[in-house]
Amino acid sequence: MIGNGKIICFRFVVLGFVVAVMASCSTSKNLNEGQNIYKETQFTFADLSQAKDIDNFKLNLNALPKRGTRFGFLRTKLGLYNIYDNTKKTGFRNWVKNKLGNAPVLFKDNQIDNTEAKVAHYLNGKGFFSNSVDCHSTEKNRVVALDCAITLGPRYVIDSIAFPFDSLPYEFPELKKISKSIWQSGDYYDKDKLAFIRSAMTQFSNNSGYVNFKEEHIHYYVDTA
Repeated sequence: MIGNGKIICFRFVVLGFVVAVMASCSTSKNLNEGQNIYKETQFTFADLSQAKDIDNFKLNLNALPKRGTRFGFLRTKLGLYNIYDNTKKTGFRNWVKNKLGNAPVLFKDNQIDNTEAKVAHYLNGKGFFSNSVDCHSTEKNRVVALDCAITLGPRYVIDSIAFPFDSLPYEFPELKKISKSIWQSGDYYDKDKLAFIRSAMTQFSNNSGYVNFKEEHIHYYVDTA
């Protein structure tokens, strides 16, 4: 049975720990001059309906930016990480700092350019060749968030598919059938489908005796004129 004195002592320990955590929740603690914490990236769309036929479009897009800081409820995860400046590789302090807490993710100077490039690359791969991606940052109390305004534009479709005369599809007509079974004129351009076709063609070629044939031997030239 725990005595009243021990209960009071335990309460003071818990209360002291909570106070210490809350005191460590300052976002600027342990940050050097010029450093800021990265929170998240949010997207707004001018014409999201253009992507209605793409499965998991927003989910895939949201996975592209750098993952932000996990603050936790009332920023407790950040506070637990900051509660100890230095810890050993093992022990209670290390467990509190690195298991219960989470290190802040720092905002980088090139993060806006990198985010815009990743998003534009993904959109181009889905056929939005005239897309526009404009990201800007907002900072408050040394916490930075990115907001990206996206205009998809029209999604391009396949007009025709042609194979060079000296390529394998003329020796193996089955390769043309593989391509047409996956992708036909009038379908939306999708780089993921190109990768799938490349893989299927390579497997067929390997099974037909071209054992050294690899996926990188297949090249696509796309003309959007």
